[in-house]
Amino acid sequence: ILSIVESKRTKPTLLLDAFRYTQDKIFNTAIYWKCENRLCPGRAIQYGNLEERCKQQTLTL
Repeated sequence: ILSIVESKRTKPTLLLDAFRYTQDKIFNTAIYWKCENRLCPGRAIQYGNLEERCKQQTLTL
């Protein structure tokens, strides 16, 4: 399940598969998200609209 909500500080937060991501940067039509937990290396990339596609990237240590 994928949705975007507003954080306490009125910043967009991505909810994806029970993980929370904060907006990192926007490049062309892609939005890059980083895991809300600073120690977590998880990332997500949103291409185009929310309904189109979102790819989740995780690193295993």
